[in-house]
Amino acid sequence: MEDFMEGDILTNATATAVEHLINAFNEHDVDAMMAAMTADCLYEDTLPKPDGARYTGREAVRRYWEDFFRRSREPNLAVEELFAVGDSCAVRYLYRWVEEDGTPGHVRGATLFHVRSGRVAEMRAYAKG
Repeated sequence: MEDFMEGDILTNATATAVEHLINAFNEHDVDAMMAAMTADCLYEDTLPKPDGARYTGREAVRRYWEDFFRRSREPNLAVEELFAVGDSCAVRYLYRWVEEDGTPGHVRGATLFHVRSGRVAEMRAYAKG
């Protein structure tokens, strides 16, 4: 029973760390996003197709998010499902934005996370379409 309880604590901590990062994303707060990530963090984007791009380390990931929020209009990530086990988490989401001409856009996707010491260490994003 003790092993189960320790795993449950880790799972809850993992879900909480991912939720903090998603909340910071929806607030467009790069400082809070980076505070939710480890120093050696990894982010894999969905673009360019087909394989996306990889950003490793706090500086590269920060630059990615700063550029992302500069060029994105009204980005919002609506969580449809969040599933955590131990230090791993999967999030299925609806990502919405507004095009330059004012047309709304959206895509469904999923991101796989790994959390270490209460912070997101890896994010690997996948999108439909």
